[in-house]
Amino acid sequence: MKKKGNLNLSFSIKTKLYFLSILLILGLIIVGLIGYNQIGNLGQAILEYDENFLPTFN
Repeated sequence: MKKKGNLNLSFSIKTKLYFLSILLILGLIIVGLIGYNQIGNLGQAILEYDENFLPTFN
């Protein structure tokens, strides 16, 4: 019975690590999508900035 309890304990730790890794991957995907969106907005702002100040350089 003691051996079975240890097996269940290690199994629960493995399942916890499994679910934590899934949550970590999902969190990284969400943060990556948000960061990609912010970088896209920043790139658009830089393009608009260049378009606004292009006539002054010409």
